[in-house]
Amino acid sequence: MKKFTKLENISDALYFIFKHSCTCPISSMAHDVVDEVKNSFDIPIYRLVVQDDRLSSKEIAEHF
Repeated sequence: MKKFTKLENISDALYFIFKHSCTCPISSMAHDVVDEVKNSFDIPIYRLVVQDDRLSSKEIAEHF
């Protein structure tokens, strides 16, 4: 997984953004699943740790 930096830095037409919370057990399980299947996809997968970048997390929630 690539580390998410900014939404405008993504130039790919198709992509997956995984918003991960370090304090949520469900997010932790989802992270393990995404990590297992990440090579099965031909699209880039970006991981955003919510606790590290709340502003980008909010921007993504509003954008999508």
